[in-house]
Amino acid sequence: METPQHGRYGYILTYEVNEYNQEGEYFIAYFRQPPTPQTLWKVLKQNGEDDKSLINHLLHSGGGRRKPYRPTNETWYYLRPAQPKN
Repeated sequence: METPQHGRYGYILTYEVNEYNQEGEYFIAYFRQPPTPQTLWKVLKQNGEDDKSLINHLLHSGGGRRKPYRPTNETWYYLRPAQPKN
């Protein structure tokens, strides 16, 4: 998997919830440049997130699960390079 540092076309922040009726990943934000930890935290907070450990996971590995783990709401976040449509 390509890490977030290689985004020629910008970066997309998405999330998905491991639930029965889930329809895939959901869009949160687009970044033209690599987001800073402060920018990511601001966007995550605006979306109701309160787990700062996600920032490190997103910036260094491109994804992470919401902590603490809650069996009724297992949410995963992803920061990926944007890809142009063919």
